[in-house]
Amino acid sequence: MQGRSDIPLDDKGMEQAQAVARALRDGEFGMEFDAVYSSPLKRARKTAEIVAGALGAEVKSIPELMEIDCGLISGYTISEAMLKFPEMVGLFGSGMWEGRYPGGQSHRQYENENVLPALRRLYELEPGRRILAVTHGGFIRTAIMNFLGIGDARPFLRHRLDNCGLTTVEIRGFDGEGKPIGRLREMNLVLSGQHEHIMDVYSKEDNVR
Repeated sequence: MQGRSDIPLDDKGMEQAQAVARALRDGEFGMEFDAVYSSPLKRARKTAEIVAGALGAEVKSIPELMEIDCGLISGYTISEAMLKFPEMVGLFGSGMWEGRYPGGQSHRQYENENVLPALRRLYELEPGRRILAVTHGGFIRTAIMNFLGIGDARPFLRHRLDNCGLTTVEIRGFDGEGKPIGRLREMNLVLSGQHEHIMDVYSKEDNVR
C-alpha cells in the first residue's frame, strides 16, 4: 500500500513513462493535450515531467490529484496490514467505501475531499481544453465510478489499472451534488508489451481474510 508515501519511480516506472511519452509524442494514441497537470507525489510528478518533456509542455501540480491517504498502513502489504491492524478486515468487505484507513482517509472522504474537487478544479482552470492529468490508481478508479454511476464499489475496484495506462473522460459540467456530468470514453489504454501485470489488492481480499 503506497498511499501518500512519497517514493520515487523505479527503473521499470521510468521505462513505462518514457514509452508512453514517445507514444503520445508520435501520435500512437491519437491524442493531443493543451495542458499537463500532476499529483505532487514524486512518482506521478516524474512521470508527468517525462511525458510533458516529450510533448513540449510544462507540468502544473495540484494537491487534490494525490493518492488516497492510507495512513498508518502505508508501506505495508495487505497481509501485513491485516495482522497489525485487525480492524482493516472490514475495509475490504461490505463497508470498504465508508471504512477509514487507520490514521488516513476513507474512500468516501477521498472521493469528496480529493477526486470531485480535482475534477471541478481542472474543469474550471482549463475550460474547453484537453487536459492530461497524471494521478494514481485510487483517483482514477473513483473518478470512473462517478462517470458510470456505480453504487457498490467492490466489483469495479477489482478491474486492473496498469501503470501509465490512459483513461479518458469527457466532462460537460457538474450536477447539484458536485458529480461530473459527462462520459467515460476509454479505460486503461496501454502499450502492447510495455506492461507486466501488477497486483490488484482488491482481488486478494478473500485470500487475505
